[in-house]
Amino acid sequence: MIGERSIFLNLKLLEVGAVAFGGIGKEKITSIGKIGIPFVASVDNLLYVEGMKCNLLSLSQFCDHDYIMSFNKEKCIVKTKYDNSFFMIKQHNNLYEIDLIDLRK
Repeated sequence: MIGERSIFLNLKLLEVGAVAFGGIGKEKITSIGKIGIPFVASVDNLLYVEGMKCNLLSLSQFCDHDYIMSFNKEKCIVKTKYDNSFFMIKQHNNLYEIDLIDLRK
């Protein structure tokens, strides 16, 4: 689920669905789309929920798209199945935080 539309490569309206997060109720899923770097690597079928302020990406979603993920105590490196680098993220407060807007630059 992504909270900012500008990071999507494409986005199409979705009429049904809701997601619960943070124990504060449910929010409507308004769209579905793709993030990534054009012509290099991408992840499809990500849900857009109006008002989300953080990104929640599943490790299994990357693995299902044949990405190779390598972790150590400081960072995570994600590569395509052709061994091309997709992105690298550093661990911060026990989370791996991705700036998806920077992926498109």
